[in-house]
Amino acid sequence: SSYLLWVNYDLNPIDKAIPKGFSAQLYRSLSHSKMELVQSVDLNKYAYLVTPAVLANPIPIKLWVDSVKGEVRFYDPTNPSYYFYLDLGKDFPKVGQWIAVRTNGMKVSFGLPRK
Repeated sequence: SSYLLWVNYDLNPIDKAIPKGFSAQLYRSLSHSKMELVQSVDLNKYAYLVTPAVLANPIPIKLWVDSVKGEVRFYDPTNPSYYFYLDLGKDFPKVGQWIAVRTNGMKVSFGLPRK
């Protein structure tokens, strides 16, 4: 019962539902070894952010999760009033004790929402 948000750059994705280039995919685990694609978002308008010069500086990314509604918001780092909406569906786990992050060279920090 887990989800994976994968930010990826792939010019030849295997799945036709995944846009070519810069994209984000949301996967849901079905078992210990199988996952299904829930939703994919085209991020190619942000591909200019994926350069060595830009990546040498922090890029703030805000990820907001409503575990009751199964709603995820991935906020635009260039416009904090805009976000991508992902719907995890009615079967989203309502409780959990862990957040796992797997990266390839990304620094991550977590914080509590401001009231």
